[in-house]
Amino acid sequence: MRQKQGIFFFRFPSFGAERFVGLLLFLLFPLILDAAPKSLAYPDPLTGFTVHFDFLNNLNDAKRLVTFAADHGAEIINVVPPAHIWEDSLSLQILRQIFSLTQARGVKVVLTRIDASAPAAKLDERSNYLYTYVLTDRGMLPDGKRTPDYFLATVGNRRYEQWLREETVYYAEHFSQEPNLVGFSVGLFNEPFVSQRGSLLCFDESTNSYEVAQYTPFMLRWWHTWLRRKYHDAVDEVNRRYGTSFSAIDSIPMPVNEEDDSFELPSAAYWDFICAINDWVVEQYDDCRLLWHQHAKRLVPFILQFSGFVPEKFEKGRPAFAALNIFDWMQRADALGLSLYTNGAYPDWGHASVRAMVNFMRLAQLLEKPVFVLEGGNEFNGAVLNLRELRFYATAARTLHPVCVIYEFLKTSYDETSINRSGKILSKNWEVNGNALLAVQDALELSKTVSGKYSPFYVLDDLALWARSDSALELRKELMKLAMKIPIVFVPTKSVGCLPSGSFCVVPADEAMEFLHTELSGLDVAVVSAKEFLGRFANMTATFATGKSSKIR
Repeated sequence: MRQKQGIFFFRFPSFGAERFVGLLLFLLFPLILDAAPKSLAYPDPLTGFTVHFDFLNNLNDAKRLVTFAADHGAEIINVVPPAHIWEDSLSLQILRQIFSLTQARGVKVVLTRIDASAPAAKLDERSNYLYTYVLTDRGMLPDGKRTPDYFLATVGNRRYEQWLREETVYYAEHFSQEPNLVGFSVGLFNEPFVSQRGSLLCFDESTNSYEVAQYTPFMLRWWHTWLRRKYHDAVDEVNRRYGTSFSAIDSIPMPVNEEDDSFELPSAAYWDFICAINDWVVEQYDDCRLLWHQHAKRLVPFILQFSGFVPEKFEKGRPAFAALNIFDWMQRADALGLSLYTNGAYPDWGHASVRAMVNFMRLAQLLEKPVFVLEGGNEFNGAVLNLRELRFYATAARTLHPVCVIYEFLKTSYDETSINRSGKILSKNWEVNGNALLAVQDALELSKTVSGKYSPFYVLDDLALWARSDSALELRKELMKLAMKIPIVFVPTKSVGCLPSGSFCVVPADEAMEFLHTELSGLDVAVVSAKEFLGRFANMTATFATGKSSKIR
C-alpha cells in the first residue's frame, strides 16, 4: 500500500486476503451499520398510487378514483394523461379536476409518460394520439427482423422529437404553476430502454443477447447526421477510423455488431453507432429539460426515469452498450425516477437487476439529486398479489431515501386483457379487492421504515479508457455482471470528486491513478484497477465454490 496526500493506492498482494474477503462478505451479506433514525436526515417517502387515464372514462370516474386514493392514504399520485390533451376538452377538464381535488386533500402530483388513451363516452371510441399519429412503426433488429409490437421506432423519429417538445412546453406553460406538482416527465424520459416510449434494446433469441431495436430508416438518417457532425462531413476521416473505403457518408451502413464484416475495424464502427444512439437520447433530454425550465412558472424537477431491469440489459447485452452512458444521463437530470417492478418470468423475480439499479442510482445521492419511485408492483402475466414480492417492491429502494413510493395497479384498465389481476385494487366495475388493498397499504407503510447503511464499491466510469480496446470493454461488462451480485456504483469522471472519504474505488486502468490523485486530494479512498479487482473476486468465488481456502500471496 502506498499513500499520496490522503489517497490510498492498493495492490492486492499487499492488501491482504483476509481483509479483502472480509470486505466482500460485508457487502455480500449486508451488515447494517449506523442505523440512525431516518428522521434525523431524511423525511419519510410520500406513498400513493398511479392514476392513469386508462383507469377512467369521465369526470365522475376521475373524482371517484382520486377520492378513493386519498381516502386510503395516498399522499401523492402519479398522473398519466393522454397526449395532446389540449385537443380534447374532456381530458383537459379531468386533469384540471384532478389538480383541484388533490390540492383540496393535500395530495402531491407527478405528471409522467403522457401516453394514455383519451376518455370517451363509449369504450370503442377511445383513441391514443401518441401511438396513432407519432409512434406508428415497429422497431427493427440488426438482422432485419421486426421487433415485437411493444418495441417502436423512436430514435431519429422527427415526429417524436417534435412531440416531446410540444408536450414539454405545454405542461410547463399550463400546469407548472400548480402548487402541488412536484415533478414532470414525458415519453422517452420514462424508461428509455424497456418501454414503447424508448424501445432502445430488445432481447433477440437468435443471438441470445439484447440487441439495439432501432435499425430503422429513422435511425439510418440519424446515423448519417451523427457521422457528419462527428467527422466534420469528411468521409475520408470516417474511412480511416473504420478501415473502409466508402465514397460518401450516406453510403455507410449501420453496423450490426462488433464483428460486422462491412468494416475492417468493426469494433470502432459499432462503438460509434451506439454513441450515436446515446447522443440522440442526450440531445432530446437536454433540449426538453431546457424548454421546461424556460417556460415553467416555478421550479419543478424534470425527471429522468429508469426501469429496475436496466442492469439485466447490460449484463446480457454487448460490451459496446457502455456507450449508452446512463451515468452521464443521471448527471444531467434534475431528478431521477425508478420503476420498481418484480416479475415472475425471471427465476429470481428480477431481484438481482432491481438491486443493481438501486445501487446505480446511489449516484444521485452523491450528486444530491432527489429520487422518485414513480411506479411499481409485482407482475406475472398481469398484476399479482404476492406478499413476499410486495415487501421487496416496498423496501428495495429504501437506501435511496426516495421522495415517494407509488403503487401502479390501483385499478383495472378499460382494455385489460391480463390473465392475473389479483394485484389490482379496483376492478373495471369499481369492486374493491380487499386483500390487495390491505396488503398494498401495509407494504407502503413498510417503505417508511428505517433502512441501514452499507458501503458499495465505486467504479470510475471513464468511457475514454474503457473504449480504448475490446478487452477494456469486456472488463466493464464483467463489472456490470458483478453489479448483479454485490453493490457497485458507477461514477462518471466529472463526478468523482463526490466520492465519500473512506470509500473503495475501482478504476479502468493504472493510468487513472494519477487523475484520482489530483481529483481526490485530501480524501482517504482505496483504489485498485478493474483487472486486479475482478481477478481477485474470481479467485475468491472459486475458493468459496470448492469449499477450499488458501492463503493469497
